[in-house]
Amino acid sequence: IFYSEPGIYLDYDSTSKKLRISKKTLIQHISYLEFSYLLRKIKNFRISTSTVSRKMQRLYPYWWTLAYCYGDNYNKIMENVVASSIDAKHYWRKNGKEIDFLVIDGKNILPIEVKNKKQLTKNDMKNMKYFLEKYRMEEGIIIYDGEESEEKFTNRRQGNQGFSARIRHIPLWKWLLEA
Repeated sequence: IFYSEPGIYLDYDSTSKKLRISKKTLIQHISYLEFSYLLRKIKNFRISTSTVSRKMQRLYPYWWTLAYCYGDNYNKIMENVVASSIDAKHYWRKNGKEIDFLVIDGKNILPIEVKNKKQLTKNDMKNMKYFLEKYRMEEGIIIYDGEESEEKFTNRRQGNQGFSARIRHIPLWKWLLEA
């Protein structure tokens, strides 16, 4: 089930009912899959660590090639490839907005979105812009199937100084060569 649906949200109660096993058994089996590097758990990022532990987690196959055997959902496989390349640990989701992955290095956070498109629209960048503005980040990355480009924007609503940021659009093939 986890390999056929990379990035599935983990709800222990409904998943244990679906598989007809106890919640305790499911938790134990998932921990075995994690320990054996077959499954990767990604947590919803929050400043408070207690909030992180209560929020919904996402599951990805540790090795994206194994997920490819169970279906041809290129959107999810592309997301899984990026998760593996950055050894993803966190994503962000709040009020219906989501960023696929956050790379956290000390106090630096790099938001990454994955889109299976050749052309990006304003709607594709809406969540990234929201995240960058909310947390006053200077850079975000969207990995997709198009050409490399960059978009800079300024938000004057952030007080007298304003706020500038950029969103880099990177083709998946180039991302993988640089990773």
